Amino acid sequence: VVVQSCKNELKQSKLWQSAAFFISTEHQTELEKEICSCVGDHALNHVSAQDLARAYINESAKKSLIQQAVLSSVKGCAERAL
Repeated sequence: VVVQSCKNELKQSKLWQSAAFFISTEHQTELEKEICSCVGDHALNHVSAQDLARAYINESAKKSLIQQAVLSSVKGCAERAL
C-alpha cells in the first residue's frame, strides 16, 4: 500500500515531473522503484505505536496514516535518488 501510494505521490511531484522530462522512460522506472523502495523502508519510522494501533482498527485512520507517512518520506528519498 505504501509503495503504491508512493508511486501516485511521485507522479504528482513537481520535482519528479521536472526530472522525468530529462531522463528516459527506462531510467524513470528504475528511479521510481528505487525511490518507492526507500519510502517503503522509511515511511513508518516516525509513526507511533498508538497511531499504528488506531490505523489497524479504523480504515480512515489507516488511509490518513499511509498518506502522511508517504508524504514525509517521498521528498527525501526522491532528492537522494535524483
